[in-house]
Amino acid sequence: MRPIDNEGKNDTVFRLIRLANNILDHAVNIGVIEFNPCHKVSSAFTLKSNKHQPSLPPEKLGEFLAALHHSNRDYITKMLVQWLLLTMVRTAEAVSVEWSEIDFEQAIWRIPAEKMKGRKNEKRQHDVPLSRQAMAILLQMKAINKGQKYVFPHYSKPNEAMCSQTPNNAIKRIANGRYKGLLTAHGLRSIASTYLNDTFTENPTL
Repeated sequence: MRPIDNEGKNDTVFRLIRLANNILDHAVNIGVIEFNPCHKVSSAFTLKSNKHQPSLPPEKLGEFLAALHHSNRDYITKMLVQWLLLTMVRTAEAVSVEWSEIDFEQAIWRIPAEKMKGRKNEKRQHDVPLSRQAMAILLQMKAINKGQKYVFPHYSKPNEAMCSQTPNNAIKRIANGRYKGLLTAHGLRSIASTYLNDTFTENPTL
């Protein structure tokens, strides 16, 4: 476990310890071994808390979207920020969306396995259902850059995807920097996650 912990993969260490203990406890239960030698191995490691990306409570989302709408950010960047919120994907995936990945008939964005985060042999295609608002963004972008590879192309290099830092930089500058340190592009996923978890926990029949 030490080399893994030294690489900064602290959460992976504790997941592996839990897995090892489950296996060894089962081995004890079925009589293969007399005791679990790893029972207290987790005490040799310090559990480090994860630093979460800044986010906003869902009730502040309307205020943020209004600030985005009235900001002097360019139109495509505004569309990208909204796309991030509506699709709930990572920034790298959002900026690299290609027209060939969009199934307009079924309203699905099929992200290829190679674009997904994770170990190479565990990656698989990820299908993102698209809401009518997300589809509306695609139609607007199609009117702007029809014929290009990427939905959100790089400003000076149209054959490349937009830089993944573009939405973060935009959020920092909205409303004279009001959201700097309070929200990031990744934090938009947290807003959606918080809202959906709260909604369906309180109303499980929805």
